[in-house]
Amino acid sequence: MNNFLSKIFFIFSLMCCAINANGSDFNNGSFAAIKERPGLFRSGPNIDYPVSFQIDREHAPLLIINSIENWRYVQDADGQIGWIHTGNLIAKRTVLTRCASPVILYSQPNFNALVVSSIEDNMLFSVIACTEHWCHLSRGEMNGWIEKKFLWGATYTN
Repeated sequence: MNNFLSKIFFIFSLMCCAINANGSDFNNGSFAAIKERPGLFRSGPNIDYPVSFQIDREHAPLLIINSIENWRYVQDADGQIGWIHTGNLIAKRTVLTRCASPVILYSQPNFNALVVSSIEDNMLFSVIACTEHWCHLSRGEMNGWIEKKFLWGATYTN
């Protein structure tokens, strides 16, 4: 009987961990990304609310401001806010570049490293890792480090 109860407790613990892992991807103050386009944003947390805007960029980063059940109140890089269902989000770490003029992508997180590329405004990258002031990014075959101050969606470190 003791072995049976141990197995039941173990299975229950695994189920709780799985539920927490799924929900923790979309906590207030964290970032998520649009799963696929178009990302439809509503004026309220229900499909009965009208679409207030849409984003046609797959994997665009979103800041999660608030949550109600399976809906997240989010802000995009342009400051637009609206509600989106969690089924339309993924926990992929992405960033958009924000720069008035081109900035440098380096091979290492320092200004003496080799220059990989010149980066324009509004480019979408996947995040590999971040330090206090730099993020290691990838986009297709391009891979390198950029100062965090030029990125929207990288306000946290790993």
